[in-house]
Amino acid sequence: MISVSNINKTLKLYQTPSDRLKEIFLHRCCHREYRALKDISFKMPEVKNINIDGQNEPGKSTLLKILTGILIPDSGHVHVTGKITGLLELGTGFNAEFSGIDNIFNNKNLFGTFPQCDRRVV
Repeated sequence: MISVSNINKTLKLYQTPSDRLKEIFLHRCCHREYRALKDISFKMPEVKNINIDGQNEPGKSTLLKILTGILIPDSGHVHVTGKITGLLELGTGFNAEFSGIDNIFNNKNLFGTFPQCDRRVV
């Protein structure tokens, strides 16, 4: 079961990687804030697979990272029973030469916790 109530997450967006260092050492603001999640709430019964999709905006990956425990929400509560794994997020085993569906099946076959899929990618 997944239970999410009133989660909010604001991200710091930097123009260059060096702006992070400038902010740390010079103690001046070098970022702009972007509110990726605002008052998100939902409950889902135990299911095998869910899909999070939408427009090209921050939010989907941020929600997945919060559900998997990689990020902590600024406010709100998340309760997850069971295991959650992101199968198709850029940077986590994503192969640019495969289609989206091929990447999903390939990643599902690589994880030992999922049953073997019918589709194989070589």
